[in-house]
Amino acid sequence: MAKNYFEGWYYKHQFKDDTLICIPGIHDEEGVRRGFIQLVFRDQNHYLEFTEDEIGTVSDTCVELGKNIFTCYGIHLDNEWILADLSYGEFKPLRYDIMGPFVWLPRMECSHGVLSLYHNVYGRICWDNEEIKVDGIGYIEKDKGTSFPSEYCWFQSNAFNSEACVLFAMARIPYLGFKFWGHFAVVYDGVKEYRFATYLGAELLQCDKTHLRLKQGSYYLRIKVHFREGVPLKAPDAGSMKRIIHEAVMCEGEIWLYKKSELIFHECTPAASYEVCMNN
Repeated sequence: MAKNYFEGWYYKHQFKDDTLICIPGIHDEEGVRRGFIQLVFRDQNHYLEFTEDEIGTVSDTCVELGKNIFTCYGIHLDNEWILADLSYGEFKPLRYDIMGPFVWLPRMECSHGVLSLYHNVYGRICWDNEEIKVDGIGYIEKDKGTSFPSEYCWFQSNAFNSEACVLFAMARIPYLGFKFWGHFAVVYDGVKEYRFATYLGAELLQCDKTHLRLKQGSYYLRIKVHFREGVPLKAPDAGSMKRIIHEAVMCEGEIWLYKKSELIFHECTPAASYEVCMNN
């Protein structure tokens, strides 16, 4: 692994009125390699750290940190904060990489990937002396590079009345001495994937704490968010996990997708995840 580097995965599980988020990863700070798991459940968060000797397999299909295992088939959590065994159904992947042609650029500050837009989740969680049966849905993405963007906005939810997923991200991207704004969005309605992206000519019309709007050709996407304060999470900065960001895990949201004047997707969600890190 390169020096001052990070690689992390975002496992989201939504069931009934609950959301469990697991963020396993590894990072290198000045040649010292460590593992970590960030856990968010019921508005509480916990950060676990692992020495290099406690890091096992690390790949897109398996991450082992201590007794905790994350795979494409499910996860096993065994730590002092929470116990869980969750199994996954078939993944719904993107049609092609979310980075588009940018995936081929070397030395990107942060590269993003989506492993599954939607899959079923089954199993049990033991937390705070309570055993919780899980029958819900999941989402998985990952990031790797040296640092999170200095400014960015990110929205995701698949807590809908249908097998849908909505994803939006915008970031200020430094590259070879220049900085530019990049953005993408995906609306998966359970059958078809609609994608907006900088590399497809999408125009960002609005991005703030309550509204996200994009236009691309004859398509128009609007997302309205009832913003709430989030839980603190650690984020990478030159390989160090000392930066603090905030993620609102249970935001209410509403999404409209139009093709010309025709409304082709409209859903409300009670449990969207939302991060806003902007200088103004």
